[in-house]
Amino acid sequence: MPRSFHPYISLMRVDRPVGVYLLFLPCLWGVLAGFSLYPISLFQLFYLIILFALGSFIMRGAGCVINDLWDRDFDRQVERTKHRPLANGSITISRALVFLAGLLSLGLLILLQLPLLAILIGFIFMVPVSLYPLAKRITWYPQFMLGVTFNAGVLIGGAAVITTLTATNIAPLILLYAAAIFWTIGYDTVYAHQDSEDDRMIGVKSTAIKFGVRSFEIILGVYLAMFICLAACLFMLSAHGLSWIAYIVACLYVLWNHYGWNPNDPADCLNRFKTHITAGWLMALIFAIHIIS
Repeated sequence: MPRSFHPYISLMRVDRPVGVYLLFLPCLWGVLAGFSLYPISLFQLFYLIILFALGSFIMRGAGCVINDLWDRDFDRQVERTKHRPLANGSITISRALVFLAGLLSLGLLILLQLPLLAILIGFIFMVPVSLYPLAKRITWYPQFMLGVTFNAGVLIGGAAVITTLTATNIAPLILLYAAAIFWTIGYDTVYAHQDSEDDRMIGVKSTAIKFGVRSFEIILGVYLAMFICLAACLFMLSAHGLSWIAYIVACLYVLWNHYGWNPNDPADCLNRFKTHITAGWLMALIFAIHIIS
């Protein structure tokens, strides 16, 4: 890419695609769970998956711009983030806003390809997405707010397939959404431990600081809550034996990667955080097996 594009690539975190996966995978869960409730053609299924993949890439980038606009003063004081384009001045606020408008326009174009119910849910979640960066200023639990916003794709993806929600089909989607929120609280608390010392000094709140030395045990409890919600979702979907085997494998993988985690080692925190891409694919496999079987 031309050198003039590099600050914008950095602003979108294109060079750090973990967030794209973690945004896309809940969308995939929602689409597959919706498909198990209301089968559509394979063409429609893959078309939706492609739309959500593109949308995740665009909206993750937009979310990074929104986050950096809010946090540029904090970012200058944190070692890991002080070289971000808005923090170091390589992109001006006005140019970042124009760039954000372009990304949101592309995101809107993708959203408008979905059924009306999915579009409405997408618009509703734009408010908490825009306000999420404020959470770390007012609550010790911004990871919960991230879970609420980052996993909206479960509901949007499910609604894109089902199109009409009823008490019967909304319950498993809500349970899956709850599982995804617990999942995010867990992995993002691990991630937040990288910056806990800097955050403490500059007054930024996080579950990493709130949980402190109890983080390992509390995150373990959060993962167990995720397993329970996911199991309840599968039960309501009448999952078969092979799906339950995949469920056990996914749960064991999450527990195995949590074992031995050192919250005081930033490199270990980042590596453990990245393992959740594999965990997310394993959880998608649960629903894929359920559909096939």
